[in-house]
Amino acid sequence: MNKKASEIILGKIYTADTPRIAQGMAILNGKYLYVGSKEEALSYADEHTKITEFTEGLILPGMTDGHAHVTMTTELLFGVSLYNGYTPDYYLNQVREYLLTHPNETFLTGKGFVNGAFDAIGPTADMLDSVSKDIPIILSAEDCHSVWVNSKALSLLHIDENTPDIENGEIVRFPGSRKPTGWLKEAACHIASSIIPPYTIEQYKEAILHYQEMALSQGITNVFEPLFAASKGYPERAEAYRQLSEEGKLLITCRLGYSIEPEDDIYKELEAAKQIRERLKDNKQVQLTTIKLFADGVLEGHTAFLLKPYADTETEDYGEPIWTQEALNNFAYTCQKECFLLHTHAIGDGAVEYVINAYEYAQKRLEDSHPLKGTKHNAITHLQLVNEQQKQRMAALNIRGVVNPYWHFKDSKYFDALEVPYLGRERAETEYPLASLQKAGVALSQASDFPVSVPANTFTSLHLMVNRIEPGNPSIPCLNRQECLDIDSALEVLTHFGALQLHINEKKGSITIDKDADFVIISNDVLTMEPQRIHTTRVLSTYVHGQKVWSSI
Repeated sequence: MNKKASEIILGKIYTADTPRIAQGMAILNGKYLYVGSKEEALSYADEHTKITEFTEGLILPGMTDGHAHVTMTTELLFGVSLYNGYTPDYYLNQVREYLLTHPNETFLTGKGFVNGAFDAIGPTADMLDSVSKDIPIILSAEDCHSVWVNSKALSLLHIDENTPDIENGEIVRFPGSRKPTGWLKEAACHIASSIIPPYTIEQYKEAILHYQEMALSQGITNVFEPLFAASKGYPERAEAYRQLSEEGKLLITCRLGYSIEPEDDIYKELEAAKQIRERLKDNKQVQLTTIKLFADGVLEGHTAFLLKPYADTETEDYGEPIWTQEALNNFAYTCQKECFLLHTHAIGDGAVEYVINAYEYAQKRLEDSHPLKGTKHNAITHLQLVNEQQKQRMAALNIRGVVNPYWHFKDSKYFDALEVPYLGRERAETEYPLASLQKAGVALSQASDFPVSVPANTFTSLHLMVNRIEPGNPSIPCLNRQECLDIDSALEVLTHFGALQLHINEKKGSITIDKDADFVIISNDVLTMEPQRIHTTRVLSTYVHGQKVWSSI
């Protein structure tokens, strides 16, 4: 005789398992008791069972964001937002209005400017000085790889004509001069962040809950956060997660990556990561499993590392790797030996090459009995430029690709203004591979890189995986149609493979008997609807362990 379910959900169900489609599922104690036909699902009902039927839309497994800087939500909550604008005047007006409404501010931070909005000199301290010279202002670019500061901040940072150039970063200077402009890139950002007042555990808790509300509204029930310095505070961030979990307020499943850069005391930071891992080891919702590394910067800052030079310079400029190959090899091995997974930022194909080499080196050195030998969960994220040989090597080495579909279209702010000039059109047209990575055998998961993409709208991601055309703007050409995924593959990237990346696939990622009943009700049947309209889909309800935790209805 069947056990009786506490709830039965009927409708068209995409399982991300075999068979792909079901018509009913029975839930008991937060897990799937049955998945299959409507008739069989109803056999698990008694007079106490709640039965809900959805005659339209689709039911999906809870989705995963494979790379989101959750605790950087502090920069959105406790500073000025520069998003949704594309001119220096817009940014300066946002700063001006913020200071008018926060007259007691003694240190202003903010986020969201676009590098390409400025002329060749870039953002300058003089611009911000026109708003305020009295308090330090440090604003982070949308891509998190450069900052814009005023003269007060430069003074506090002791950055002037006599400041030496720094390794793995750039103090941008006026042409023909040593005078800093107020634009700092890569490692120079970390110098700037050193003077930002630290956030408290309570502020981090507020940030996590703010992100969680957005995530659940998008059907995201799992997230990987590669904690990213501004400026560190990783123990406090981990403690904020732990406290929310203990208080029963943390609803999503989180896996953390400790970010380490070569200018850090890398072995001291590795010990700090081990301490946090130990602190969280018995927590099922949040654990630290991974070391996050950077192999290069970003294309728009000329800091991405390329195998062929940038197209817009007279001298051969390839960008620069953040690590030497030897240093990256050795540290990757040390991290793996200490049982940390690896998750590395690589934009340029030169950086991708370095990371593949380092992962291969680390894996070869591990003992055959080591638990991470042959692991399929080391990852490379972003992958803007990847050549065919690298795709084959990634597949052979079981390296996961964590892609960012939110950027996979011809965005005029980036593609026309930056990527075509910097790469040349032929190379730009091949950027952000997707279907070719899958065809080579690379397991893919998707990520927003929040707060680079705000909000992290999962149906924008799904739309772009399938169409690679700006949502709602079909007149703009597709970014390499051969790289489009079919809808089933794209849904699997959002669900099953996301859980695989986080190493939680035994419990999450598909609607399968005995797995956690994390699922999402959405407004449209994306399997059959017009692909160009996928982005219009919205989440109606999100469930975690069978409990409705977010709803728009």
